[in-house]
Amino acid sequence: MVPTCRNTAFVRTPRRPSTTPGGSITLKLQGAESAAGLSAATPVSVTLPANTNADTSAAGATIQPYDVRTLFANAGQQADMPYVRVTAVLNSTADQKSVPLLRSFGLTHTRVNVE
Repeated sequence: MVPTCRNTAFVRTPRRPSTTPGGSITLKLQGAESAAGLSAATPVSVTLPANTNADTSAAGATIQPYDVRTLFANAGQQADMPYVRVTAVLNSTADQKSVPLLRSFGLTHTRVNVE
């Protein structure tokens, strides 16, 4: 008998992204049963909280991880997808003179047997 598994994935950004007023960073996540299905999957979006003053102590503050299962479930999608694609969209300010900076992010995936 093959055990039932639950996939748990978290998206983490180790530091707040540097943004200027009017700019933002949006993560678009797509989940699918196969790698080939990712391009056709409906994306779920989450906008990262802004850090508009890089000179404050909050500039290095971490952002709480986003539970990918919850993001997909809240969007009415299957939560336990074995393949996940994350795309970062950097939105410039309205005058297009400034673009946010995303230094890094991580995706942690754990597969847990559920019996």
